[in-house]
Amino acid sequence: MERMNLNLRTHIKRLIDYPLLY
Repeated sequence: MERMNLNLRTHIKRLIDYPLLY
């Protein structure tokens, strides 16, 4: 479960980081 949570957090961070870069 912890592993899945980490993966989800990374995925969300990437989605938020992408638009922030632009």
